[in-house]
Amino acid sequence: MARDEKSNYYDVGGIELIDMIQAKLTKDQYIGFLLGNVLKYDLRCNWKGNFQRDIEKSLNYKTWLNDFTKENNIFTIEGNTDRIDNEIKEKLKWGKNYRITVEEI
Repeated sequence: MARDEKSNYYDVGGIELIDMIQAKLTKDQYIGFLLGNVLKYDLRCNWKGNFQRDIEKSLNYKTWLNDFTKENNIFTIEGNTDRIDNEIKEKLKWGKNYRITVEEI
């Protein structure tokens, strides 16, 4: 069944195209793909001729991005070191592997 009922041509052959894309990309690449599509539809909605449909598509990609980051425990924490330390302790699960990137802001 199509994730987007108005675009059911993406699942011809029994598999969603977006699932194939996700399978071929790293997690970071897939997040970038989803973010890029959110931007694409948000930025073109006033100019392409179908405002409502572009907003629907953007919301689909935002939903998929939100679901993916929750399912994969991907999050961003900003703030001072005490706040970051406490939030990391709450979010990390024992027995799992993590990649932590630190950027001074």
